[in-house]
Amino acid sequence: MKNALLAVALVLVGTTSGPAAAEVRRFEVVGAVPLDPAAPPAAPRQAALRAALEEAVAHAVREVLRRRSGSEALPDPPPVAPGEPSEYAVSYRVLEDRGEQDAMLAGGQGGREYVVVAEVQIDLARVQEALGEGAAPGAEPLPAGGPGRFQLELLGIPRPAAWTAIRHALAEAGAASVVPLELEPGRALVAVESALGADRTLDRLLHTELPAGLGLEPLPEADGVKRLQVRVGGPPPALPEPPVD
Repeated sequence: MKNALLAVALVLVGTTSGPAAAEVRRFEVVGAVPLDPAAPPAAPRQAALRAALEEAVAHAVREVLRRRSGSEALPDPPPVAPGEPSEYAVSYRVLEDRGEQDAMLAGGQGGREYVVVAEVQIDLARVQEALGEGAAPGAEPLPAGGPGRFQLELLGIPRPAAWTAIRHALAEAGAASVVPLELEPGRALVAVESALGADRTLDRLLHTELPAGLGLEPLPEADGVKRLQVRVGGPPPALPEPPVD
């Protein structure tokens, strides 16, 4: 019964306080939780869905901060919206229950994890209020979906932690959502949504600092899919500076 309830959209009752009108932003996100054989979670699917909600709220926080500052630069680490992630959700539903798989998303080395893909509708006004300040005057909403969607293939991923670092770097580069379509040792095919578009997002990604020893090199596009090679060790190749907005 619980699984059936989670599989449909769950509408949360609540109103936005203050003068700000609700602005709903859709995020397609992945939630993953590690499965520790010594202490497995009582309800791994629910735990993975909660992780997806947390990921969606984190994306919303970054979007609010970008609007507020008018800059792509974000504080490191960015602030965390207080309370339960469900407080900021207008609705959410599980799009795909991937169940148990080899750990690639939830961090750690090896092991298993439980994974779901979810669609989460976040009220940006609630997030904005929770962060304690109003949006900057005249801030323009970022366009949602449409031409900002593209697929990206990452090759040569040396370990799960490297994939996690690249996923976070994509978010810092402007991606509103990063949804894995195919994951296997050394390779990931992901669907990315970014208001900046594919070229601008990937240009920013190539200039984003990754953990020591990791780098990214562009590869020729194949069948409409953007491709990057993950490089391990050695200095990164020289890249031109990103164009000024």
